[in-house]
Amino acid sequence: MPHDDRWQCVLAHNFSYYLFKTRTELRDYFADVHASLRDDGLFILDAYGGSDSFLEMEEERDLDGFSYVWDQHSYNPITGDVVNYIHFVFPDGTRIDRAFTYEWRLWTIPEIRELLQEAGFSD
Repeated sequence: MPHDDRWQCVLAHNFSYYLFKTRTELRDYFADVHASLRDDGLFILDAYGGSDSFLEMEEERDLDGFSYVWDQHSYNPITGDVVNYIHFVFPDGTRIDRAFTYEWRLWTIPEIRELLQEAGFSD
């Protein structure tokens, strides 16, 4: 049996592919994944979205001994560019502001589906 060095499964977890900011970049990435998969291979995508993802807002979650703050700091409806931060707040009043920064393109599900089809995916 010949060796097939293509992948059985590729996972794009935690909306990592949102770093591609143009249609061409994202379509090319999807096409590369498609080419790297076996004929019966699987491509799994995690997507960030929903109506609240377009809002500039903060959401705080109390965790075990501290609070986690997801800060949807800015959204540009013309380009789809977003800037999000994660802050941490501790019971003693101290904070770590902007512990993590995410600057990416917010892709909608219809855009993602269209680009996947253009890249060769059918299901």
